[in-house]
Amino acid sequence: MTTNSTQHGYDQVAAEYADRFNHELDYKPFDRHLLNLFAELTNGQGTVCDIGCGPGQIARFLHDHGAQAMGIDLSPQMVEQAQRLHRAIPFQAGDMCALPVEDEHLAGITAFYSIIHIPRAEIVNVLQEFRRVQCLPVGC
Repeated sequence: MTTNSTQHGYDQVAAEYADRFNHELDYKPFDRHLLNLFAELTNGQGTVCDIGCGPGQIARFLHDHGAQAMGIDLSPQMVEQAQRLHRAIPFQAGDMCALPVEDEHLAGITAFYSIIHIPRAEIVNVLQEFRRVQCLPVGC
């Protein structure tokens, strides 16, 4: 799937997707547990980003658990839904292959169910991009 078709697909279903998945963590205790650990480990270290944030439910959970959270999504319509649902959290459109974030700016990254859209041949490049924007714990 190309970036344009992925973006277009999510733009088309953004409102319905937001309605369906905004409260998905209510039914996922293991995901909540992992996110609680992540929020605890990054507490006070700086901004964390949910990449491929969709309607913002992961960023909201992190924010509600003390993290300085933000979200980035390829779909401008998903970003619009996230901003509508979670006004206290910054969201922006962006491509995980070329993140609109400065080098070593983030204290941590989540990417729930978003890397699945990256072709296998590009996965290493995406992970290198994640590494570019994340600072080492001693540098945060």
